[in-house]
Amino acid sequence: MKRRALLTSVGVGMAGMAGCLGGNSNDGGSSANKNQAPSVSVSTPKGKKASFTLAKINASSKAEVSKKYQFEITVKNTGDQPGVYQAPAKVRTGDSVKYKPVTNALVYVEPGKTKTAQITLPPFNSVGKADIRFDSPENSWQVDVIGPKLPFGGTFRADGFDITYESIEIKDSVTYSVSGFSSERTYTPPGGSKLAVVTVKLRSIGGADWMADPYNYKARVDGVTRTPFTDAAYGKQTLADGEIKRVKLPYEVPEDATKSDVVFRYNAQRADKYARWSAKYAAEAETGDAGTGSTDEGEDSSSTETTTAG
Repeated sequence: MKRRALLTSVGVGMAGMAGCLGGNSNDGGSSANKNQAPSVSVSTPKGKKASFTLAKINASSKAEVSKKYQFEITVKNTGDQPGVYQAPAKVRTGDSVKYKPVTNALVYVEPGKTKTAQITLPPFNSVGKADIRFDSPENSWQVDVIGPKLPFGGTFRADGFDITYESIEIKDSVTYSVSGFSSERTYTPPGGSKLAVVTVKLRSIGGADWMADPYNYKARVDGVTRTPFTDAAYGKQTLADGEIKRVKLPYEVPEDATKSDVVFRYNAQRADKYARWSAKYAAEAETGDAGTGSTDEGEDSSSTETTTAG
């Protein structure tokens, strides 16, 4: 079940919208687990009782760093009085052994009715694994926190730079200078291939050393990860605070590849920091398809649907 399809059916009464995620762990898969959840009694303002059952949790197994994470809960009021269902949401990240409370869900439900509400967690700060717990230990699961997906023009800060992938061209050949020589050379890929040439802008933060290490700059198209083609040995350069450098990096791609087919990735020196750029991300944002549901770089798109009570 894709996340965007999930959220079109949301009907929110009173819902606390501050960070956490809920669901029963199934190793990030998309199947449903069934666990009986206890009824919860909550006093109404008039002192009467309402009884609740947490019927279902829908949650994606992917989260995107620096973006809020959302999931759905479905609550049934099994009593004969209206009331507010309340439950805490907690998150555990990194090497921590303790869960940290990040929000308290509040959902108003009429007697005998079922209400679906959307809960929002604050952004995760780095890529990796995050454990989520909602209401009780039985409703816990893990998500993969992945690097941000940016349209061209989007900026990512890492390694002492603001890094912006500005534009992409699909070309038949590329002309470049060889380090230490004044002459230029032109490279034309073999038949069946073209070149995707990306322009990257780097703005130094506080002064930083830079060189075009192929490890940092990757591109992926048709399921294949590629490094930039160049004979140019970009020597290490020191950029002063605020200084800007632009570099063009060419990658061999299939001759029928379009700009939207290519996903570029910057790998920072820290293994848990990276970002991705593609022309298709701007289109996804305009149509509402952006988010953890779309896939690239071999990542799957899965959601967890947990049924906690029949």
